[in-house]
Amino acid sequence: MDGFFGSYLKTGLVPFWLRAVVRRIICKHRKGNLTPSEFGINQPCVSRFERRLGWILVALFSFLVFAIVWVSAKYEPTW
Repeated sequence: MDGFFGSYLKTGLVPFWLRAVVRRIICKHRKGNLTPSEFGINQPCVSRFERRLGWILVALFSFLVFAIVWVSAKYEPTW
């Protein structure tokens, strides 16, 4: 990776191949035929069940964090 981006990080000059890729992406986007799979970006297929399960887990985790913070704020040690 350093070979590709090291010179950019040191000098600030964008490599020619990166400019070409960005121009191609912008052109395809303007024409309306940009597909992420052309560039190796594959979006995972997620079912409604998996999406719902994910939101339930996020809600449970959030509740758990809230409960821990709330209990620790109310805790007063009696020595």
